[in-house]
Amino acid sequence: MAGEVEITIRPLEVSDARAMFAELQDLRIYTFIDQRPPESLERLQERYGVLCGGAPPGLGERWLNWIILNAESGKPLGTLQATIDEKTQRASIAYVLLPKMWGRGIASRATQWLLDHLRDDYEVTETQVEIHEHNARSLNLARRLGFVDVEVCREGDHNEVVLRRGLKDDRKSPTT
Repeated sequence: MAGEVEITIRPLEVSDARAMFAELQDLRIYTFIDQRPPESLERLQERYGVLCGGAPPGLGERWLNWIILNAESGKPLGTLQATIDEKTQRASIAYVLLPKMWGRGIASRATQWLLDHLRDDYEVTETQVEIHEHNARSLNLARRLGFVDVEVCREGDHNEVVLRRGLKDDRKSPTT
């Protein structure tokens, strides 16, 4: 694709909070997720510290977090998260892409990377994502990547669509 932004994905670090703080003030990010912009750089650093520290012992989960970067400039484009249930080897995933990057295929490529990484490096057998019923962009992304609607759950004042995808040795290429 002409003009395609090359991406790099690496584990999230507390120091990434400095570059992400201003970007995360864009209210469009929170239209369909139950979060608000970070109140301060210090709060975001604390949150990233918790995420980078991993799940508390005995929880039976593994927390994994990455940052998506512009490969050329090193500027942040978004984040990826996975919570792996260590007993079932199933993962719940989430992604946040900065609005200025929407519609450029970055979320598709980053999420496909995440699915491949979870299958190949963590032996995850199934992934799940929960998406606000009105987030058409994200629902379309998940479905293009092979996720299938399995249920709708009430979450406060709206519904969340639960989608799942098995991870086998076949690679599903995103349609961008």
